[in-house]
Amino acid sequence: MNRPTLGIDAGILIGESLGLVSGRPFMTKRYLRAWLVLLACLLVTGYASYYTKSGIEADAQRQFAFHCDEIEEKIAARLEAHRQVLLGGAALFDASDSVERDNWHAYVKRMQIDQHFNGIQGLGFSLLIPKDQLARHIATIRKQGFPEYTVRPAGERDAYSSIIYLEPFAGRNLRAFGYDMYAEPVRRAAMEQARDENIAVLSGKVLLVQEADKNVQAGTLMYVPVYRKLMPVETIAQRHAALYGWVYSPFRMTDLLGGILKSRYNPAAPHLYLQVYDGHSTDADRLLYNSEAKLAATIPPPALLALERHMNLYGREWTLRFAQAEGHASGLDYSKAWITLAGGLLASLLLFLLMLSYLNTRRNAERIAAELTTELRNSASELALHNRILNQISVGMSLPDVLVELVHQVEAMHPDMKCAIFLLEEAGSHLRCAAAPGLPAAYIKAVEELAVSDGGGSCGTAAYSGERVIVEDVQQHPYWNSLRDLVSQAGMRSCWAQPIKDSAEGILGTFSVYHPKTAQPSDTETVLMDRYANLAALVIERIRIQDDLRLKDLALNVTANAVVITDNDAHIQWANQAFSKLIGYSLSEAIGHRPKELVKSGKQSQSYYEQLWQTIITGKVWRGEMINRHKDGTLYDEEMTITPVLCERLLKSA
Repeated sequence: MNRPTLGIDAGILIGESLGLVSGRPFMTKRYLRAWLVLLACLLVTGYASYYTKSGIEADAQRQFAFHCDEIEEKIAARLEAHRQVLLGGAALFDASDSVERDNWHAYVKRMQIDQHFNGIQGLGFSLLIPKDQLARHIATIRKQGFPEYTVRPAGERDAYSSIIYLEPFAGRNLRAFGYDMYAEPVRRAAMEQARDENIAVLSGKVLLVQEADKNVQAGTLMYVPVYRKLMPVETIAQRHAALYGWVYSPFRMTDLLGGILKSRYNPAAPHLYLQVYDGHSTDADRLLYNSEAKLAATIPPPALLALERHMNLYGREWTLRFAQAEGHASGLDYSKAWITLAGGLLASLLLFLLMLSYLNTRRNAERIAAELTTELRNSASELALHNRILNQISVGMSLPDVLVELVHQVEAMHPDMKCAIFLLEEAGSHLRCAAAPGLPAAYIKAVEELAVSDGGGSCGTAAYSGERVIVEDVQQHPYWNSLRDLVSQAGMRSCWAQPIKDSAEGILGTFSVYHPKTAQPSDTETVLMDRYANLAALVIERIRIQDDLRLKDLALNVTANAVVITDNDAHIQWANQAFSKLIGYSLSEAIGHRPKELVKSGKQSQSYYEQLWQTIITGKVWRGEMINRHKDGTLYDEEMTITPVLCERLLKSA
């Protein structure tokens, strides 16, 4: 496109549009339509801009939710890895007669937990100690080289536990040696749940005994029960009796989850805040983890990008709160929304100016509207004709009668024209006049066998070429040399012929229009000819199909063999009279049933039917003999052929 020319044209349009209203008030009835169009365009522009903006924000929310899902999955995966380590430790006890300190040290060293398992403070074993065995237990551990060992905290309790193995056995973990976790309510609740349900269980929020004064973190522990070998653990009571202790891991939450959000430092990923709370509540005292320690316990998240999720992890619910990092919620790219707004405003202005120009051509618009009104009336008449013809087909009128009625109705709507329908004979070399009630009998008789050829009148040529043929003056056109005197006697001067084609574009015949004066069809008349020819094609095809179906139905009903048609689930759709006579059920009784429901005698095995259906399903014809049961209960032998049909129906003939 030539850009300078576009600019000049737009300038001319604006100048002309403004000239239309120069010196005249804009707010007049004449210009009301233009203002309404402008208002509607502005509303559409506003909505489109808002929709685009909402789409941008929705995409951002989906992307945000996707990253939150990733983090949630990583948390679950990390805890699952720790659970597997604990199950391995429990399995060590199950597979060994006894697990000593050296064995535990070797197992943990081999697991390399400090390299492969982030956040794990250690891997330990806590022994369950009955009250009456506490003193002996303490003496045993002291003999192993720990003279200061005791079970902490002191005091009398019904049962005790003690951390006797914890690797790495150094640093912070030395503080946990001998600690009775069963004495602390939060830990005890998790230990009892693990014992009773024989599963891995997370505890609630605790302060680990390993914590010092610096860098204190919230903690949690995971427990897996260890039962004495060869003792039953099917019921809770049995598990109580068999309990030996717990394999467990203490977790410092910041160390456990700290690496999961590293992706937020990727420029392509959103910058996220994550807070993890113990339980369903988000109270500050339940905070387990805060990805941004510099922030307050509760983040005031932006309204646009914030999510709260709940995870059920090993008997414990965690609440995860995600929020977009500050400064990034406002960093969405709204350029598409601005482009939509600017483009819509420009389009609205141009359309407003076009509307003003349109109002100055009101006379032409009224003329066009009048033509459209006429066309709509013709369309209504054509619709009524279409419905009338279809109704005649449905009540079983013959093809000649329907075609004559079609021509009558067309001539009634267009009194200045005479019409005729010619049908192509089966050999394809001649046309036969099928309907021409308004033409003289002598003319009809003369064209009864009209040759299909190039130059065989308007109709013969149209059938030969497959194209519309317009002869404005039959007295001058060479197509009509042999018929000129005859058509003159009939009082016709022009003839137009439209080929009638079936759905496969094959020639069925022609639809012809005769005028007493020389004439060329208008655009509207050309369209009407095409529509009438299509309607004639519809009539011809439908009636021929109906006649064909009646013939086939008659043939199937008079045959001596029983014939039944089923769907691909073997439900009867149709059957002939011989079938009804054979089984004793009428067609209305049989339709919808499977044949075997009506005639099964029980003389054939189930495998016989299975082989039958396997043959049909593979697309092969099945032939065989059956003993079937008549409606009155008598048995009869039957030779049967079942043929699968491409239309997914089954044709059964016997």
